[in-house]
Amino acid sequence: MLAGVGGGMLGNLAVTGWQRQRGPVRMTLQTTLTDEIVGGWLGEYDEGRLSVSNRGHGEIGVIDLSKGTDPIVAGAIDTSLDAVTATVFDGDLVYGVDPDDHRFVVVDASDPTALVEVGAIRNTPTKGGYWDLAARDGLAYLCNRGDIADTAIGSFDIVDVTEPASPEIIGVVEEFIEARDVALVDDIAFVVDQVRGRYDAPGALVAVDIADPERPRMLNWYTSSGLDDARFVEVRDDVVFVCARDENGVVSVDISDPMDMQELDHLTGPDLANSHGITIVGDHLYTTQSAPTKTVAEIDARDPTDLSLVEVFEWDERLSDVVSDGNRIYVSELSGDASMGNLLILGDGLP
Repeated sequence: MLAGVGGGMLGNLAVTGWQRQRGPVRMTLQTTLTDEIVGGWLGEYDEGRLSVSNRGHGEIGVIDLSKGTDPIVAGAIDTSLDAVTATVFDGDLVYGVDPDDHRFVVVDASDPTALVEVGAIRNTPTKGGYWDLAARDGLAYLCNRGDIADTAIGSFDIVDVTEPASPEIIGVVEEFIEARDVALVDDIAFVVDQVRGRYDAPGALVAVDIADPERPRMLNWYTSSGLDDARFVEVRDDVVFVCARDENGVVSVDISDPMDMQELDHLTGPDLANSHGITIVGDHLYTTQSAPTKTVAEIDARDPTDLSLVEVFEWDERLSDVVSDGNRIYVSELSGDASMGNLLILGDGLP
């Protein structure tokens, strides 16, 4: 087995021999945090803290979640990036990437009230930019979305951050069109390629061997109609879950053999019309939709071959990203500029 890193109720309808079951998070709004720093993407939850960014500007922030439903912005810094789509913690460092340029920044967050930019790097391509990233043990794994309109091909880049003041790109896989998100599983990175045009396919899940970070190599790729316009990926055990835009919903893929990946199920519907973020809590998935539904959808994934929609939470504004601490889910609005946004906190966990 691979080891991963990284509305209203529809009723209790029968599903292949059992009942649809609510997950560990109540789909009930507990509180909101309003600040311009939360108008976009969320980093992964990390020991009571959350890194955040707003694509409308180059700020990176840290939110203190140690008091549960009473979050506060511990600190923020205006980095050298013009915009930030994704951030992630790696120990006491926060990494961030620019979606409109190939720039990567390192921020010292050992004191979240006094964030300090300590290093940055820019890759040579001039089109596209880094869309998302993952991190582990001083290495950052960056998804370069390229720019399909200008025929600029994307890539998957590995950055050595063991010297935070001097990050260095040490490995690149160039066989991508629009790399969008990545999940790390042992020595394999599963990368979502939004447009797998090179292979006349709508989109793909790509397995990359990262055992030697200086010599990463593509192992295999899998495509299906459900991966058209694929954007975000999460992993649980031997299954990867990918959410896509434009009514393509959520796809579950068996990755137990990366050389023979297989689709297990493909869930679509009006409440999954434009999935924009995904997180896993236990056996349930939670996805955000930015438009037209503006919802958080809960999906029963106990049987990944039979995904089923359980419940939908509706909001008035477009939603962007979602992460979890295991008891609650944190959802950000999609402001798209430097305006104020809300961080929504749903649920205390079921008793």
